Amino acid sequence: MKRRRYGYILVETITAMAILSITAVTVQRAIQVSIHARGLAQDYTTAQFLLENTVAEQTLQPRIAIGAGASGVFPPPHERFHYAWKMTRVDIPLPAMPPGLPPEQIAAAEQAFLNYMGKLRVEISWSRGGQPVTIVGETLLSPDQAWRNPLEVAP
Repeated sequence: MKRRRYGYILVETITAMAILSITAVTVQRAIQVSIHARGLAQDYTTAQFLLENTVAEQTLQPRIAIGAGASGVFPPPHERFHYAWKMTRVDIPLPAMPPGLPPEQIAAAEQAFLNYMGKLRVEISWSRGGQPVTIVGETLLSPDQAWRNPLEVAP
């Protein structure tokens, strides 16, 4: 009579169960990471839309005072997102004048030259999975959109 060895079946079963468990945990983790990445991508898309909307609202104003700013929370359904914007001054150096211009034209050009622009900086922030996330957008505005108090001393 031949003796059968049943111990190998137990070892094979335990090995197969270990491999199956490791595979299941790996697949579950991959699904969890992909769900988080999808949510973050959706948040970035929404934040980009809100950033562009905030920039558009500000640039449609007739004039924005240099130094002005505001912050707050967006209305529903975007109440998770916070915004902050600030208008600052950017100095522009006088460009070199073309050679051969008459002195009166050079003087007129220098007098008409506005040596600043407005820089609008918008920051959108939110939280995803307990981690804070922020995107920033900046745009330059022409001097006629950036109001400067005539009483302030130019730097």
